[in-house]
Amino acid sequence: MLLSPRADDLRWLGGLYERGGLRAHIDATFPLEGLGDAHRMSIAGRTRGKIVIAVA
Repeated sequence: MLLSPRADDLRWLGGLYERGGLRAHIDATFPLEGLGDAHRMSIAGRTRGKIVIAVA
């Protein structure tokens, strides 16, 4: 999907974020060593949120 950002939309999203109304649901967190497992989870198509890779 290709989109072109519009200033009004970005301002609206920024305001929503500042009010705490924009949050991402994290389905799973993997260490960097678990990148393969994270990829397999991603391509399985069964996630209900974001997959996070911890790089620290």
